[in-house]
Amino acid sequence: MQYSGKDSTGSSTKIVTGFLAMVLPFVEQGNLKGLYDQRYGFDDVTNQAAANTSVNVYLCPSAPGERKTPIYAGWNMGWTTDVSALDPNLTGIATDYQGVRGIHIVDSSGAWSDANSKVGILSETATDFADITDGTSNTILLFEMAGKPANWISGKTVEVTNAQFYGYGPWVGNNGVMVWNYNKKGQSRCGAADDCLHYINVNNEGAPYSFHPGVVTVMLADGSTRSLPETIDRHIFVNLSMKADGNVIGEY
Repeated sequence: MQYSGKDSTGSSTKIVTGFLAMVLPFVEQGNLKGLYDQRYGFDDVTNQAAANTSVNVYLCPSAPGERKTPIYAGWNMGWTTDVSALDPNLTGIATDYQGVRGIHIVDSSGAWSDANSKVGILSETATDFADITDGTSNTILLFEMAGKPANWISGKTVEVTNAQFYGYGPWVGNNGVMVWNYNKKGQSRCGAADDCLHYINVNNEGAPYSFHPGVVTVMLADGSTRSLPETIDRHIFVNLSMKADGNVIGEY
């Protein structure tokens, strides 16, 4: 949810509340829901106590390391890439689970198309069950993107040099991901470049990433979970990420 409003100092701002903050009462976090003030954005100092409270159900026990991440609200920061622009006093505990908002695609001909923000369930407009015409058992709702605030690329951590890396990270923040495609080594998110055909377990910047060898866990829109192999055909993963593309996947 995003709209124009006022921050706790009275200044104009974009107010953003992620869906994981909205569903707190449904994961036995009613008290934390009361602590989070939805009148203000997740990047407001008023919500720092809530943002820095760990929610175990939003974390994968297999994910290692520090879980406190910088807060990056691009719409209020001019979409800067400068890591030094991050406020060290604005932090939040990470989540290891994100939702599909859109996905970047390299089709079977090798042509690249930019992400469509409306193909996923957690899109920029509300999604009803009736909108999931491919079927709730054929559409990904959530996926693992574990390990933040560290940037994990193919099993190793690298230095974060782009502040936008933190755009997805804290549970209070933006939880709808425009999923990126990467080269095999996970070192480049890209368009129609050679070998930009990989989504799973190559880079936790903006794509599925887990610490379970060879697989990543997803939750489908019917509430069931599946372990997808990192070797899954990219077209199948793309089809599973779209709620109404007409390509209903059978066994995979």
